[in-house]
Order: sequence, then C-alpha cells, then structure tokens
Amino acid sequence: MDLYAFTQPDRSYQKVRTLVVGSDGTFSASVYPGGNTRAFVRAPGLADSPSDFVNVREVVSFQANRIGTRTYRFAGGVGPADGQTVSVYRTDGKGGLVLVGRAPLSTSNGGWTLKHTFGGTGTFQFFAVATKTQSNAAGSSPVIQVGIR
Repeated sequence: MDLYAFTQPDRSYQKVRTLVVGSDGTFSASVYPGGNTRAFVRAPGLADSPSDFVNVREVVSFQANRIGTRTYRFAGGVGPADGQTVSVYRTDGKGGLVLVGRAPLSTSNGGWTLKHTFGGTGTFQFFAVATKTQSNAAGSSPVIQVGIR
C-alpha cells in the first residue's frame, strides 16, 4: 500500500510513503509536512481510500522583556513564515482576554516585535497568536506569566 499526499498550495498528489501492513491488518506512517496536507491510501486491486485533510499549525515562539517603567518588548518568531500578523493577548483576571497589540512579521525568517506601555501594574498571563495562511493553520505560543511593574 502507498500513501499519497499533497501539501498546499500544491494540488497534485505524490507518493510519500510505502506502507507495510501488519498481520493484524493495521499500518502506520509518520509524515511531517510543512503545511496543510491532504492524503489518501492506495492499495493494489482496491479503491483508493477517502482523502483526509490535516491542518498543520504554525509554530510561534514568544518572550517578554521589560525595557522601562511598565514598558515591555514582546518578541518571537513564526514558522513557517509567510507574511502573518501576530496578535499578543493578556488575561483580564476575569476569564477574558485583552488584545495588547498586533505586529507584522519584521524579518524574512519570521521574527516579530511589539513594544507596549501599560497603564497599570499587575501579573498577567500572555500569549501570541499568528494568523492562518493558505498553507498553515493559525498557531499560538505557550502562555507566559509577566509581572508588569
């Protein structure tokens, strides 16, 4: 059996793996596509399996550095980089989210920065979200805790 797939924006299926079927009739394969992918299995003498779509999320890194009184520089990277915008959010202490700001990718390898001065102090949870593209689903960073002072 063979696994066929295409990764967007391409639309033509290519054979990506030959699958070995176990004695119990199962098989598995590891594939690490760089973008959203559609795949199906083809076995000799049988109809092709239905295709399945796999959303591949972007990887988003995130850090915060204090650069002045209540002023912070948020920075990170997005991969793969494809002109996304990054939004930084913080918790509001009541279960909701507050948009801190948005930043375009500032480097061709996916780097971004956002400078923000807060009106008050406190400790909050922050995270960054990159917009989806034609090739990838939106990704979000790990949550970090920052004490604004």
